[in-house]
Amino acid sequence: MSKQDYYEKLKHPLWQKKRLKVLENYNFKCYKCEDKETTLHIHHLYYDNKYKNPWDYPDDALIALCEDCHEVEKVNADSCIKFLIKTLKERRFLTYEIHRIAEGFYKFHKNYDGEIDADIIHFFLTNEEMYSYVANYYINGMIDEK
Repeated sequence: MSKQDYYEKLKHPLWQKKRLKVLENYNFKCYKCEDKETTLHIHHLYYDNKYKNPWDYPDDALIALCEDCHEVEKVNADSCIKFLIKTLKERRFLTYEIHRIAEGFYKFHKNYDGEIDADIIHFFLTNEEMYSYVANYYINGMIDEK
């Protein structure tokens, strides 16, 4: 789909209805900085070819971002994804292991906002004592099952 076709779809009443619903879900404030004053954009967290129209996406695939946060997200998205994949490969993760990590995140139920969840995951991965405890628990559990 061309950019022009996409922008035309953003004028469609079904998108306007979906957009309003997302804005209401976020109380008309930016998900990241909580700004209520600047223009809010609806950001697709991901794109999937199975959705032909922007309004076909599930609600949890869309968030409200202010203009500034939306621009930062658009500019940084590709480089962050590339950095994540590069880091995993440098740590000798193979594609099937990366896939297992992605499945874990897919099944992961977020209890907090994304920033707190990211901080919790960062803490776990950078805290040797915590990581060792969980690794030993997992390994011992695997041994006990055999």
